[in-house]
Amino acid sequence: MRFMSNIKSPGFLIPLTVLFLTAACSKDNDGGKEADPYDPGKPITISHFSPDSGGKATQLVITGDNFGNDTAHIRLSVGGKKAVVVGVKNNKIYALVPRKLSGDVDLQLKVHDREVSAQKRFRYIITQSVSTISGKVGPDGKGVTADGPLAEAQFSFPQYITADDEGNLMVLQYDGTDFRGLRQVSISQNKVTRIPAGSPYGITIRKSDNQVIAIQRDNQYPVILTGLAPLNSWQPKAFYATTAGSPVFGAGDYPLAGAYDNTSGKLYVYNWLAGRLNYVNPATKEEKVVTQFNFNGFGRVAVDNNGVIYASSRARHCIFKVDPATGNTTIFAGTDGGAGFLNGPGANAKFNAPEDMVFDSQNNMYVADSRNNCIRKVTPTGLVTTYAGMPEEAAGYEDGLPLKSKFNFPNGVAVDKNDVLYVTDMNNHRIRAVTVE
Repeated sequence: MRFMSNIKSPGFLIPLTVLFLTAACSKDNDGGKEADPYDPGKPITISHFSPDSGGKATQLVITGDNFGNDTAHIRLSVGGKKAVVVGVKNNKIYALVPRKLSGDVDLQLKVHDREVSAQKRFRYIITQSVSTISGKVGPDGKGVTADGPLAEAQFSFPQYITADDEGNLMVLQYDGTDFRGLRQVSISQNKVTRIPAGSPYGITIRKSDNQVIAIQRDNQYPVILTGLAPLNSWQPKAFYATTAGSPVFGAGDYPLAGAYDNTSGKLYVYNWLAGRLNYVNPATKEEKVVTQFNFNGFGRVAVDNNGVIYASSRARHCIFKVDPATGNTTIFAGTDGGAGFLNGPGANAKFNAPEDMVFDSQNNMYVADSRNNCIRKVTPTGLVTTYAGMPEEAAGYEDGLPLKSKFNFPNGVAVDKNDVLYVTDMNNHRIRAVTVE
């Protein structure tokens, strides 16, 4: 099993960075001061920089003249974004390339109040990888339910997942036998633990206070619970519960999925047996039907950064867009009723049993295309591409470059504040991460 111990700061960078900082901070043999400090009467020149291409945190060395020896007076931007300057000598600047750039970008330097630009451009290369966060399996490839450190913990058919802003993942697992519940994956604390939150069928998160909301039902009415991470030690606490007088939920209803709209404070709940999407407002206690789908076969629901609702249909192999104000439903992506695999715009694309969906900071949608064994990306305009996995190959397990990686029935997706994508790779019994930058 491949184990990624630190997503934000991959371990292989540490020794290189130490060497880089050592070189950056070395002094000439003159009592610890540079021989040629900045001279306001001389021009500032950039003669060369190396390397001429790379991704985020690339260790950049800029050669030139009259830079001075004080990093406080150095401002370097690459592609319009501020670079971290880790050291300076009068003829060299040592810096780290910022993240999330694209293509050929300008390199601009400001020393004190004077600016100069490099004659050539830096080629930014986006780096991506698929890694395993947790999920140790036996020789037979099967998992069980076992807590412990990330490298040793085990999962059995993890289904859905959320990510908060504190480095915690919450995984909804149903192993088909004796356990349906939540597991917390703490990347910062290197451990997996069970969370006592009943037997939920769906999970979502309220970002304002990192409350994970578990959607579940008793024998009559749906009940909503929450775990409040730092303040309540992830112990369950009542969040919202419907009553016998509910205008939208009835006895025997089957709430299958939920999505919290972090812009409006509404919680959308998909009622599977009724084929209906409802919302509740926990603050005002308002309950309302959003739309009646009139058929079953939906998988999950999600809300984008603008409050628009989306629903995936496993049976119809497409993603529907729902207007929260009118309830009008249109196809956003995928061919209605046409299972398959095809990238392209909107309804021309094809999915095979799409499941969970999530949005990044740029409002791009990521879809667990379960039976195609891959993750698809859908832009705000509806253009569908393959983000990770090899859909035209057999299911498998492989980390590495996203389009060379393999999944086996990915079911759930979540995105953290750094736009790292997490995936419940259900039939591989593992939690995976797709990192861009």
